Amino acid sequence: MNTRKSDLFDLDENIAALLVAVVPLAVSMIGFVSYVAWVVPLVALLMEKRSGLVRITAGQMLALTVAMTVCAACRGIVNAVWDGDGLFFIPRMLMGMSFSLAQVACLVLGILVAYHGYHGRVFEIPTVTAWIKKQIHTDE
Repeated sequence: MNTRKSDLFDLDENIAALLVAVVPLAVSMIGFVSYVAWVVPLVALLMEKRSGLVRITAGQMLALTVAMTVCAACRGIVNAVWDGDGLFFIPRMLMGMSFSLAQVACLVLGILVAYHGYHGRVFEIPTVTAWIKKQIHTDE
């Protein structure tokens, strides 16, 4: 296991990476509070200076929680605005299901990020991880 320290409460970096990933996932399961789950990884990203692993994990979770929030908002807008009966019920249902499936995909990716972060590795989400590494200037 990795024994390097993180700036987040002086935790080991693998524990900090796990918490940065798990806390937003847990918050995203709590009804209306899920719309602010992105705050946790944002704060971790701003506070962390030492550990590239924690910074990358926070960046990945920020991207995933923002995507989950957008999907939830879109699903809510579709359900509120599109009052479809009859033939319009099927497209509305399919759109709602697609946003829900996108949220489940983000949740699965978040679990993988948490698992790999706990083991001291970075889970590579195609395109997202490379962009995050470029933004936070780390090669971890």
